[in-house]
Amino acid sequence: MIKHYQSVQFNIALIEDCTPEDRHILQEKFDINQYVFDYIDDEYELSRAELMGNEAQALFVMRFPTNDPFTAQPLTILLDHHQLFLFVFHHMDNLTQYIKNTISDYNDNSINFILKLIFHISAEYIKLCTSLSQNIKQIEQTTNRLTQHSNIENFQRIILIDRQILGIKTDILDNLRCVTDIKEAEPDDIRTLPSVDRQLLHRTHIETQQASRMVRILNERTTQLREVYDHLLANRLNNIMRFLTVWSLLFSIPNIISSFYGMNIHLPFAHFRYIWVILFLIPVIVIWIGYTYLKHNYTTK
Repeated sequence: MIKHYQSVQFNIALIEDCTPEDRHILQEKFDINQYVFDYIDDEYELSRAELMGNEAQALFVMRFPTNDPFTAQPLTILLDHHQLFLFVFHHMDNLTQYIKNTISDYNDNSINFILKLIFHISAEYIKLCTSLSQNIKQIEQTTNRLTQHSNIENFQRIILIDRQILGIKTDILDNLRCVTDIKEAEPDDIRTLPSVDRQLLHRTHIETQQASRMVRILNERTTQLREVYDHLLANRLNNIMRFLTVWSLLFSIPNIISSFYGMNIHLPFAHFRYIWVILFLIPVIVIWIGYTYLKHNYTTK
């Protein structure tokens, strides 16, 4: 679906989930090259910046976090003189709404608008990293008062957070490489930009670098937390196995003693009237002695 917007200095065509009909209209009306649609159709396209030697024509692809916490999709930006094409997917509601709100009263040039879009993408990743940092902090605060249930629950939360961090880490690094390519473009191309745009490009580069540092720190924190919970769960498993081993050893004593008196041979005190009491007390005493010995010598202090 194609929606058209107009600002003071340029026009915008916002295309959401580009269909074959939309593609036909764009090719017929705006003469867009086929290679552009190759970027649009690929939801896994990496970030890139292709400058055409001047600010009149350029192609940008930036990864943007979607409503699904584990995925991101590309925003494809095509600048052709005074016409700007933005290709988005339906899961990018936040970005689509930001574009609509920004273009309503926009007075700057198209390059400035593109840089603001890229800055907004980096800011969204920082917000996402901040949210993940708060979730990690909650898990860290409960580490000192863990129970069996909280161990398993927190370990599952760490795995989900770690999956999300690994996904956005790749996307942020791709976006950082793209912004770096723009910043390190031909000097003549950068000098032709107004000072406001150059400052915005510098801020965008810093913002993207900050997002990259934040996600790297988050990755280190989740790795450390995962190792802690690995040790906690391993220790619990060891305690369970030790408990089962000790009690299986202790409860084997009555079987050993009773098995002797279950044989069809003559044994001492076999015909004694109260032999059953003795056979009951002996295992109890032996079990108590064994339990006391194991508790004092093999229990972790």
